[in-house]
Amino acid sequence: MGCLIPEHLHPRLDGKKPRAAKGESERVGVTLSAGQWKVDVSAEAALHGGRAVSKDVLEFFLKVPRCVCRVFGCPVFIRNSALGRKVGSGEEISDMCRTVEGWKSWNHEERGRARAACEFVLPVLWDPSWRNAHDWILAVVESAMTGESIERAETLRVSVFDRVSRPQAAASVAEKTHALLRGARSHLGTGVDVKMETCPACDNSNDSIILILGLVLQRVVRRCGVAEMNSESPSFVRDARHALCAGFTALRVDADEAGDREVF
Repeated sequence: MGCLIPEHLHPRLDGKKPRAAKGESERVGVTLSAGQWKVDVSAEAALHGGRAVSKDVLEFFLKVPRCVCRVFGCPVFIRNSALGRKVGSGEEISDMCRTVEGWKSWNHEERGRARAACEFVLPVLWDPSWRNAHDWILAVVESAMTGESIERAETLRVSVFDRVSRPQAAASVAEKTHALLRGARSHLGTGVDVKMETCPACDNSNDSIILILGLVLQRVVRRCGVAEMNSESPSFVRDARHALCAGFTALRVDADEAGDREVF
């Protein structure tokens, strides 16, 4: 008789919160791998359905263009979102630098690669009050002299893409990214030029991840000489979501056909 009782009314669930009905965005246990990073294929449905993008999906889509840059010798160094969370927090510069120096993902070798690049690209979660915000900004560090590597630059230019154009956020992000590359005390002197860039339209902070990923991919394809999306288009965020979804679908189909979940 127990099989006739609806799942949500079964006695064993008395006093317990019922499970949500399984939807297309629920994890299915099948993954794609980008190196050691894995993401559930249900991310494809979330992208297609216009829902918020999770941290693991963000990191997946940062690792893929990072691999493209490495393979094609593109002088763009894309860093992970964990470092961007530190930059966008309310932590003091000296404390931030001291903390991340101990990270494997920001060790001496990684810092050297970042400085050897012509562009250092960092998605930043702007959350100075630690309120679990979902508002992403993009910081791009370059030499003020076109074509020069970061390590050879006398003056660095930090371009900040912020959907709501906050000067205070731009100044803080620029100061901290400059400190990551030049040292904790570098912000006390000169040698950094902050530039607030025009940002594509994005009204919803939950879509700011899509916006930032679109801008990251735009910079990579531009360096590779491939046609890029128009960032001045009012549909840029929607177009970026469609592009990410199509890319994920292509990777998933290739993995299904090859029987190998690794995309690299």
